[in-house]
Amino acid sequence: MTLYELEVEGRLVRLGAKPSSRESLARNLEAFIDSVVAELERLDAKDIDVSTNLATGRVRVGIAVDADDLPTAQEVGSGTIRCAFHAAGAATPGWRVDWVKGSTVPELVDV
Repeated sequence: MTLYELEVEGRLVRLGAKPSSRESLARNLEAFIDSVVAELERLDAKDIDVSTNLATGRVRVGIAVDADDLPTAQEVGSGTIRCAFHAAGAATPGWRVDWVKGSTVPELVDV
């Protein structure tokens, strides 16, 4: 087994009613991302690393995945992230994620 680092970047888009202000959008985005992180924790994701830009809606999510090979790591990692976003409300009325970048690499380990 190898430990892989999986990272995806995208932009969260609020669907439906428009917030009354940029501050309201930032609060809604922050609450949504808190839900995503809680779902990743519930799914026992390893080494969760999430960052956001509340002004632009940009989000970067990273987790670690134990897998035998790169394709399996990509499948398991992206499935875990997708599941967490969906459970938090993405791809349902409320939020959409426009993914723009993804990477999966073996973690370098000093021996």
